[in-house]
Amino acid sequence: KEEAEESSRRLEVAHREILELKTYNERILDSLSAGVLSLDRDLVIRASNRTAQRLLGLDPGRMAGRRLPEIRALCSRCTGFFDGIAAAVEEYRREGRPILGREVRVTAGGRERMRLSLNVLPLYGGGGTDRTPMILTFEDITERERMREELILSRQLAELGEVAAKVAHDVRNPLNAIAGAIHYLASLHAEDRELQSVADLIRGQVERLESVTSDLLEVSRPLALRPRRADLHALADQSVAFLAQEIAAAGVRVERSYDPSLPACRVDTNQMQRLFVNLVENAVEAMPGGGALTLRTRRIEREGRSYVEFAVLDRGRGLNGVDPEVLFKPFFTTKEPGTGLGLAICRKIARMHGGELELADRRPGPGAEARLRLPADSADQGGDGAG
Repeated sequence: KEEAEESSRRLEVAHREILELKTYNERILDSLSAGVLSLDRDLVIRASNRTAQRLLGLDPGRMAGRRLPEIRALCSRCTGFFDGIAAAVEEYRREGRPILGREVRVTAGGRERMRLSLNVLPLYGGGGTDRTPMILTFEDITERERMREELILSRQLAELGEVAAKVAHDVRNPLNAIAGAIHYLASLHAEDRELQSVADLIRGQVERLESVTSDLLEVSRPLALRPRRADLHALADQSVAFLAQEIAAAGVRVERSYDPSLPACRVDTNQMQRLFVNLVENAVEAMPGGGALTLRTRRIEREGRSYVEFAVLDRGRGLNGVDPEVLFKPFFTTKEPGTGLGLAICRKIARMHGGELELADRRPGPGAEARLRLPADSADQGGDGAG
């Protein structure tokens, strides 16, 4: 009897230690910034941590005991998110080699673009096979990569600023001389139609060079914002009115889908209108055959924060497979003529307001959409004037 009681006591202690170890391991897993999934040899999910549940948008009860392919049908944001994960798992099972630090770009269900760092490893060490249990980890490195790119870009812009200042000095003076000389010659030979035509051509090229020089300076130097309360709908409508002739000539009609409850925001109205004009102008140019251009505003939630969103949606050809981030790089352009500085300046304006500017293919297509997000804490605040 004493031996039985001792065995029972030992079993109870062992059971308690196992439970404590299980709790300890769960707490370690839940403290990780990376999502973790433990899969058995049939790809059934045996364990997951909080980060995985958050990134996939699923609670533990809907994940445990399900095969990985089943999760796609349940996951609210897995359409693009899941493909990168599933491809890595299949490669691991096929080749039997661990996958470490693979960067995957995905579009989650809310259409936000994300970068993941993926790892696929055997659960028990050693090599992997198509029948080996595995550990899958994935970390959202979007913000980290964005900060790294911003640091690189800021260094490039600092260097560009030095070049731009020299270009502005060395180019503008000759340009002014050329423009003055052409005006003088054109006034002397007002009746010479051929000379007037050549003079107009030279004036146009001088103006283009002047525009490039101004854009160089604009993209490279800091912006001095003068924020005040403003109605984004009114700013958008003023931008459309400014481009009325171009819109009409292209056969484009503007449709509005405004949220009437959208609050006023504190923005630099001149800079914000410049951003709006650029986005609308790009959308019009993307629809040479005409069509409907939509302006949309709404409030959205992203990663626990509230934002005001302004979007321009066109019915053009879309991004044609070009990485949206490439389109924001200075001097990259798909238009002829074009300097490739417009979108770089627009994103700079957005970020100076604490917001973000994104491009994406329209869903459902055809077309593209530009989305400006401003933090909602810039709204609902009183007070005008410079800030």
